[in-house]
Amino acid sequence: MAKFVLDDIDYPFDTDHLSNREVILLEKVTGASIGYLVDSFNSHGGTGRNAFFWLARRRLGEHVEYDELDYNYAALQFIPDAPGEPDSEEPAEERPDPTEAHQDGVNPVTEGK
Repeated sequence: MAKFVLDDIDYPFDTDHLSNREVILLEKVTGASIGYLVDSFNSHGGTGRNAFFWLARRRLGEHVEYDELDYNYAALQFIPDAPGEPDSEEPAEERPDPTEAHQDGVNPVTEGK
């Protein structure tokens, strides 16, 4: 599974699932469209990386206010899921192709590539 890493703490992030509620929440707290956030994330832009890092933390039960999220941006890493990773939940041949279209039309890692 893909993850953010900050200060030696891993924040897993399932890039293959983004619910409609998460999309609406991201658009509400950032004031940006999901398309903009995905493009920003893919181009290593601050708004996109911050939004999806905030979501990763929220998915873990950490309910920090978006506007209060404060960290060393240069220290934040994003490590994508690599096919065939040994700790991957599914064997590589059973995992969906991340470049294929998703039903919700958004994959924050592969969209726009």
